[in-house]
Amino acid sequence: MIPMTTEKKKLCLSLLGIFFVIFILNSFMARSAGDDYVYSFMWEGHSMYEPLSADARRIAGFSDIAVSAWSYFLTWGGRIVAQAMAMFFLWMPRGVFNVAIALTVVLLVLLMQWTARGGKVTMELPAKSVLITGFFLWAFQANFCGIFIWLDGSCNYLWPMVFLLAWLLPYIRHYMTDGEARYGGWLSPLLFLLGLLAGNGNENTLCWIGLFGLFYLYHIYKKGEMQLWMLAGFAGLSIGYGILMLAPGNLVRMEESGESFRLFQFSVKAFVAIWFHTLLLSPFYFYLMKAFRKRRALCAFSGGRKYVRLSLWFLSASLLFEIIMCVSPEFPFRSLFPSTIFCLTAALLMQHAADRAGASPVRLPGAGVMKRLATLYFAFTFAMTFWIFMENARWFDRWLGEAEAMRGTPAILSITERPPYEEELWTYLTGFHHYAVGLKSDPAHWGNAAMARFYDIGGVTMVEKK
Repeated sequence: MIPMTTEKKKLCLSLLGIFFVIFILNSFMARSAGDDYVYSFMWEGHSMYEPLSADARRIAGFSDIAVSAWSYFLTWGGRIVAQAMAMFFLWMPRGVFNVAIALTVVLLVLLMQWTARGGKVTMELPAKSVLITGFFLWAFQANFCGIFIWLDGSCNYLWPMVFLLAWLLPYIRHYMTDGEARYGGWLSPLLFLLGLLAGNGNENTLCWIGLFGLFYLYHIYKKGEMQLWMLAGFAGLSIGYGILMLAPGNLVRMEESGESFRLFQFSVKAFVAIWFHTLLLSPFYFYLMKAFRKRRALCAFSGGRKYVRLSLWFLSASLLFEIIMCVSPEFPFRSLFPSTIFCLTAALLMQHAADRAGASPVRLPGAGVMKRLATLYFAFTFAMTFWIFMENARWFDRWLGEAEAMRGTPAILSITERPPYEEELWTYLTGFHHYAVGLKSDPAHWGNAAMARFYDIGGVTMVEKK
């Protein structure tokens, strides 16, 4: 047995720490979002915002997931990969999802690190860099719970991003090595599958990736370097994106919900979302701007110019992911997650180039103090978040006990107390890692009705927030 080096032990402990943070928070997450109840049932073919019928049937196997996903595709939307995953995890015990999402976040961190190293898959990673990446994911997300905690949200945003970064790795490696990287025949089917999964992800992301991909493939074709895996991967991405955008359910959903896509349909909510996201990522924009101004120093080593160009590509894609949301009828903060990840990856690429060139784009006289403050910030906000998650779980478990006692009866569960610590102050103290309980006072609300069907009771109502 080969003994582990001290650096490898530090790396493993860092990854284990990231796993633990996500796992422990998810372990105390109460299932209060209406979506997580709706997708526990067979898709009934009507608007999601209509209450489930009285004879709605719970998903009980893989065949149910396949039938339900197909019905969803025909009547509501094209994100069949994300919703099929949500149906699977909602069918399984909650612990399966808790482990899966924690492992996926660890994989996301590794993918960002591998991308920052020019697509090289290696475990020779400094633990410090891994921990910093994990801290970035904790501190610079516009909607942390909507991505890393909420089950349906993570299936719609986290997993598609992981699929996309994994799909990009061989292309990035090919670019960084001037085509010297070689792969076996196994890569073509794998990249085709990853392309299908990634392509069926987020509408605001894949349109730009596909456009950039076409230009890159044309460039490779002109150089005479086209390989089968490149075409297979892009074919998978195109098919996945086609399924996403051309699903009959998209038209049905737009008609039933009254949504429409118009150029630059700015709303106050969209303006606030863009402003807040820009402010949140401003340290990275500042760092990248300073690094670009010192690009000559960063290009001092062989391949440095490629790192700078790749970093600028990730930054450009990040901004485009955000800008295109201006034509969307909805602009939830979670839709900015791909933009955030690409911006962070751009900064990691530039920092790796700076490390290799022995340059320092930004000189921080109080770097040691900032590290201590970052550690203190994480420790405080995690402790507050964990405590509130635990209190919310205790509060919700009391009412779920009553729901279980009512099972099989027409009784209505009346939740007469609001969740603890839901005031705005606690949101700030957790560093915006708080979540809201999605139940309403109206028992006919689709989320309340779905919870009532889940526990086979007459209805659910919750007292209004004062």
